[in-house]
Amino acid sequence: MIKWHQILGNALKDCFSDTSYSVEIDKELMIKQFPDILLVEEHQGKKIDQSLRGLENLAKYNIITYKSWREPLDSWVIDELGCYYVLFRKIISQEPDKPLLSEKNFKLYGISTRFPYKLSKQEELVYEEPGIYYVKRGTGKIKIIVISRLPKQKKTALWQMFSTRPDMIEYGLSEYKWKREDFRKSVLNELTMKYKKEGLNMPYTEQDWFRDVALDHMGYLTIEERLRGLGPEERLRGLGPEERLRGLKPEEIKTYLKSIEI
Repeated sequence: MIKWHQILGNALKDCFSDTSYSVEIDKELMIKQFPDILLVEEHQGKKIDQSLRGLENLAKYNIITYKSWREPLDSWVIDELGCYYVLFRKIISQEPDKPLLSEKNFKLYGISTRFPYKLSKQEELVYEEPGIYYVKRGTGKIKIIVISRLPKQKKTALWQMFSTRPDMIEYGLSEYKWKREDFRKSVLNELTMKYKKEGLNMPYTEQDWFRDVALDHMGYLTIEERLRGLGPEERLRGLGPEERLRGLKPEEIKTYLKSIEI
């Protein structure tokens, strides 16, 4: 079935037929689109615990763009985020003859390590609370999370790992409660390499990670497993005389005392 825009396109083809301009109708844009992060609510799984500042009231589909301390979050990035939203909404709506999924199913987020000064000059950047802003786009708005402006608290610990201040990075690493050890190791290794490459001091090493994992799992080990690899002197280190002799029979104490006589 011929559509109105196709008729208009053909009329424009005639209008521009003797000029340097060409007119194409329904041209497929062969451009791969890669939104930074898609956060999608699945039917299975527990509800979120609202423990991450800025992402408390998520929609079913959440499209996120992130810019590190070397990358600007500007008006072009916001326009690009809007394009991702339009394309994604069309794709998941699937049935072309039916209305698109409601706007209520979508939220857009721009996350920036540093304050987006360029964006604040290009757009009206509206303040909501420390570290949280928004810009209007069409009938909706895009939430802007600025990591460098977020307060130091447990609900921002994950964000602080992506700060540029060593003290805030350390705070994030110590306060964020990891749920999976494989992600923990992967993220810490990648952060260490990334910060090193970009000339920032990372106050956390892989050795720190191994130590923390060992401490976290100490309670699951048997006494024999905890003592494995330790020599007699290392096992007794930190114990006073009374503690060393506690539980021994008199005969065993005499034998022990004779063994240490000078």
